[in-house]
Amino acid sequence: MDDLTFGLEPGECFALLGVTGAGKTSTFKCITGEEIPDKGSLHLGGHSVLSYFGSGKANCLVGYCPQFDTIFEGISVREHLEIYAVIKGVRQDIRAELVTKQISDMDLTDFENVHANNLSGGNKRKL
Repeated sequence: MDDLTFGLEPGECFALLGVTGAGKTSTFKCITGEEIPDKGSLHLGGHSVLSYFGSGKANCLVGYCPQFDTIFEGISVREHLEIYAVIKGVRQDIRAELVTKQISDMDLTDFENVHANNLSGGNKRKL
């Protein structure tokens, strides 16, 4: 992808639309740190991705919903959210309470101990 420039305010959400091969997936891979840009610059929270991702702090700034379900077979809804909380840097002393709140907020209480791969498509997307 060439010459992509955009900015977001804190809390804003966005999506990229375009034809196959336009660079949408590659752009998100760079934003999330899965790949490092080979040219240009990418800043998150005022910090360069090249230095910021190495610190592990960028994961706390980015939420990403890919085009496919990121569901791990054999673990429950609660276990997924506990893993995500660790990845996002949620403090251990508030992690269990926050996971319980998220399960409730997403109306997944009846499914919190169900293996996520057994959820309906809609509930997988919520998760």
